[in-house]
Amino acid sequence: MKKAFNIFMIAALAVITLAGCEKNTPENPIGNNCKLTNVDGSYNGTPEYNALITYEGDKIKTITKGSEVITYSYETNRITIKNNDAYSYDDEVLTLVGGRISKLEVGGYTNNYFYNAEGYLSKIESYEGNQLIEQTMLTYTNGNLTSSVSGDPDLFLRKVTTYEFSSELSKPNFFLNTPHLNAYDTAIIGSYLGKLSNNQLVKSTTKNYLGTEVAPLSTVINTYQYTKDASGNFATGTHKSENTDAGGTTVTTINEKYTFTCN
Repeated sequence: MKKAFNIFMIAALAVITLAGCEKNTPENPIGNNCKLTNVDGSYNGTPEYNALITYEGDKIKTITKGSEVITYSYETNRITIKNNDAYSYDDEVLTLVGGRISKLEVGGYTNNYFYNAEGYLSKIESYEGNQLIEQTMLTYTNGNLTSSVSGDPDLFLRKVTTYEFSSELSKPNFFLNTPHLNAYDTAIIGSYLGKLSNNQLVKSTTKNYLGTEVAPLSTVINTYQYTKDASGNFATGTHKSENTDAGGTTVTTINEKYTFTCN
């Protein structure tokens, strides 16, 4: 399933290395020790995908799932992502300023990214052509993302999300820390989007509203769990999503197993 694979993709681009010990500050990539090279995933208990990752130096070069191949090309201030599957028609181009993404372009759509003085992503503006169609504001407390509000410029349709974190320090290369930043199904998480939250994300609650209505049209609760191996590398991850609207509640679960290759 393409959606499930995209959740993995966030992990893939974010990963550089894994440190094997805990520190008093968020862990930083160390050299070129361990790289994520395989992800085996299931969707609601059914095996769904097996993805292979190759590297060029410390950067992702390709992600392959069956006949689908995603290729990353790097320039000084640009990353180009090509996908050969039947659902992707345009290259995705990321423009970098100071090592951080300032713009994402795909087809006729553009995302502009803004950062606060502390280096955290604080705003995303989305355009169709020259027309602003959505903007997202992000708020942080004590080094963790606590909420985001997104919607059209008039906030006729708006989405409010709150985030909960464990006491465990985050690893900057793991997708469970910032899945909310996925944009246009592009894997662009990690230092490319500024500073990450200090701790590990375990839950997010999103409520979708119409205009000034107090009661949400729908509510989506996402929970994230994971295990590590003896070396401190992530071994498994579970993402459970509960979507409740007028028609009831739908639950989906994605389970993944991770394989790291260490030098």
